[in-house]
Amino acid sequence: EDLYKKREGNTELLLGPAFVLLRKEFWPWRNRQRINPDVAAKILISLGGSDPDNFTLKILRSLRNLAAYGFETTVVAGGGYSHIEALQKESESSSVPIQIIENASNMPELMACSDMALISGGTTTYEAAFMGLPCLIVIIAENQIAVAEKFDSMKAAVNLGPYQDLSSLQIMDAVDDLRLDMDARESLSRTGRQLVDGLGARRGIRAMLERFIKVRTANAS
Repeated sequence: EDLYKKREGNTELLLGPAFVLLRKEFWPWRNRQRINPDVAAKILISLGGSDPDNFTLKILRSLRNLAAYGFETTVVAGGGYSHIEALQKESESSSVPIQIIENASNMPELMACSDMALISGGTTTYEAAFMGLPCLIVIIAENQIAVAEKFDSMKAAVNLGPYQDLSSLQIMDAVDDLRLDMDARESLSRTGRQLVDGLGARRGIRAMLERFIKVRTANAS
């Protein structure tokens, strides 16, 4: 609410996860039941639209030492991502299977097929919570700090902190810990779905109809 202190009149604030406006393609997945395996074998990596410092590549290289344990990664590169060639070279030389998807149009499906994810603290955080996808969050922009910290404090995700401060070993250990801990993933999944239930748009519309919009009969003027 501190962001809206200068509001005027009888403005009513609709804030928090209850009013998250998810893209409509997520709605059909609302009642899907997630099954968390004993060991996560499919890891989704998505750091937003651009990732200018190519932290995605550092993550992939950090996971090389885990290759012997058998898992695969799916990397979603946004529209502003400019390091595709570097990712492709990494996928060709890595012993960890890497699938690279540019401008994904099926994020709900990709999340549903993944066992866990490593994401940035933007809108994807809310989408993953809705899908019950256990997540590690990396902060790559200042406006993601509050989201990452709050999700972590509510036990809905694990905040790894700013990407600049993370070593390859820390990334590898964090992924491995969550990969092997089914109970932790199950807890994150359950809490995330309780936090973001996908009804935000309906609540927003209902609030406007009940409180804000006044209807009168139209006239000639």
